[in-house]
Order: sequence, then structure tokens, then C-alpha cells
Amino acid sequence: IVSLFVLCLYIGLISKPLCSAEREKPVIPKKPYVKIVRILDILADAGIIELEILQNDCLPSSEWGQTKLIKNSSMEKPLITLKEDVYNKADLGDGFHRFTIAHELGHAFLHIQDLKLSRSTNHIQKQEWYMDSEWQANVFAAELLADVNYIKISETIDCIADKFGITRRAAEVRFDKLFKEGVL
Repeated sequence: IVSLFVLCLYIGLISKPLCSAEREKPVIPKKPYVKIVRILDILADAGIIELEILQNDCLPSSEWGQTKLIKNSSMEKPLITLKEDVYNKADLGDGFHRFTIAHELGHAFLHIQDLKLSRSTNHIQKQEWYMDSEWQANVFAAELLADVNYIKISETIDCIADKFGITRRAAEVRFDKLFKEGVL
């Protein structure tokens, strides 16, 4: 809950601390571009997550990042491990790598209890598509990076991708989903 509050506070969804005697209605941030690397750094600096940036050859070539649960004597928290290229290119605005970081944050926030099993294939069983943790992390990333409040039906896919700093494919999937749901 604390980590979600920090995230919301940073992106402007909460305008005053929760302990404030006076509360304001949540406000929509003025800029749609989410500084995902900044959010990641804030969460790591606050001790809400652990962050590990590895040389590119330290993870398999098919993996850009991973999230797992670590334990110490007093608590459990997520450890997000990223290739150094992912971190650096996301910081420069690369849409694919920005999405990768948001995806890993999705695992950290949504699957904290399941992280013990997330990399093991022994627990896989037939399940509904919406129960799949990878699908859920992708939806989290898409919704975090491409806020529906800033998407207009008149915008092109390229405009959406540019506005939110995501790939053209991510913008297309996000737009199509919102259109099918009748949001746009």
C-alpha cells in the first residue's frame, strides 16, 4: 500500500500526503509522459523495492528483466533485476525498454505473493488468460504508461506512441483495447 501511494504521489494522482487533515480530490497530472525510470529510482531509494542493474550478458539474451521476492530478517520485498541497456535506454526514452520497466513494476505490485513461484515451471497449470501473470503485468504497464485520460479517438497510433513514449505496437494494442471496451 505504501509503495502504491508513493507511485501515485509521484505521478500526481494524489496531491497531498494521506495524513493531511485536508484532503483534495485526486487530480490528473498535466503531462501524460510517465518518467518510469524516475519512479523506479524513487521506489528503490525509498526501500520499497530492491533494484539490481546487471551487465547485459548476465541475463539470458531472451530476458530483459525479472522480478523476484527477496527476504531478509524483517521483511519481504520485490527485487527487480534489469539489463543495463534496458535501464539506460529507458532513461533515454526508448519505448520498448520503458515498457519493460513498467512490466516488471507490474509484477512487483501485482504479484508480490506469487513471486516465489513466478520463474518456476513446476506450478504451471491450465488457467484463464486473464489469470496469467505476464498478461497482467503487460496490462499494468500499458495502463501506467498510456493513461486513458490522454488518449483521443482522433489521434493516430504514431501520435499516441510519441506522446506516451511507448512503441507503436504498444500504442496500437492500448488504443484497440480501449476502443473495443467503448472507452474511446
